[in-house]
Amino acid sequence: MYMAKQTGKTSNSAHEPNLKGTMVAVMFVAAFLIISWFGVWGIFIAR
Repeated sequence: MYMAKQTGKTSNSAHEPNLKGTMVAVMFVAAFLIISWFGVWGIFIAR
């Protein structure tokens, strides 16, 4: 059975998608959740 030798990123990077946009979207969602949580917590403490 023939097995190809993989050398670094040459054969692997061609198939991986660019996920920078996904990371930015996740960071925006996380920031929204944290800000919302602290906003509700602030309203709770102020009462």
